[in-house]
Amino acid sequence: MPRNRVSARVLALVLAACLGRADGIGPNSLLCSKMVMASIEHIVAVAYDINEAAVDCTLPGLDELSCAADITDMLSYWFNLGARISTATLACGALDNVCAANIIQALGDLSDTSSLLIAAAQDCETDPFLCTYDVVTTIDCLNNVVEDIIFALQTCGHGDIPAHYLHFWAWLSPAGSAANFRRLA
Repeated sequence: MPRNRVSARVLALVLAACLGRADGIGPNSLLCSKMVMASIEHIVAVAYDINEAAVDCTLPGLDELSCAADITDMLSYWFNLGARISTATLACGALDNVCAANIIQALGDLSDTSSLLIAAAQDCETDPFLCTYDVVTTIDCLNNVVEDIIFALQTCGHGDIPAHYLHFWAWLSPAGSAANFRRLA
């Protein structure tokens, strides 16, 4: 299931605003300690999900949906841990890994999407409201994946993405025709 999280790009903006050096890059002990604590929280959550998977994924109490949910939730925590560590390199040591954080966060959001689809598979059989909630939340998670990819493209050494490439149809059009696409504001 998706958790309340501060995405890597928001943390990067906060880091850039709060860092003490004039060039905008440098260690920040407060944010560094927050990132370390968030990393520890993710490690504990991974251990919990491994423990739950050991129960749900083995006989005699094998429960396929719970097993799959435990594994995808654990993967999400691993990816979120990677994103926190990648962002912590900026807060703790002035090493900019925001590109990696955005890519890893996209994988974490994909894992959250998987968890939501697993929940929907179970909820849609019993409760229409929870089914609807799971489906709408899945769409929100997929939007987060797209957002992570867009921000990864912006932070991975390519500069800003021109606005006409951010339009949905530009991604589906043949190569070269996106530049001729008129985007309505």
